Amino acid sequence: MAIKRRNCIKSNEVKSEMLEAGVTLEVFQNYSRPACIIECRAREVFEKCNCLPYYFPNFAAVWKKSTICSMEGLECLASNAGVLFPESFLR
Repeated sequence: MAIKRRNCIKSNEVKSEMLEAGVTLEVFQNYSRPACIIECRAREVFEKCNCLPYYFPNFAAVWKKSTICSMEGLECLASNAGVLFPESFLR
């Protein structure tokens, strides 16, 4: 998958390739693999449930929209926990 599509770099790629592809992080100022994974996961969770768990960084300020969960959002997070938050992500 192209860097532009996945919006993250692999360990064998260099940051200059990321910059050339126009890939940037929205919330974190400095690129790191964990920051990239958190941003990617946040986008995925928000697209699915229209909210983010309370322990995520403040994406609302950057996205200019509320990320607070309604009851439906909390139910969505709970019913999709295995998909949205696989065990490997939580470690």
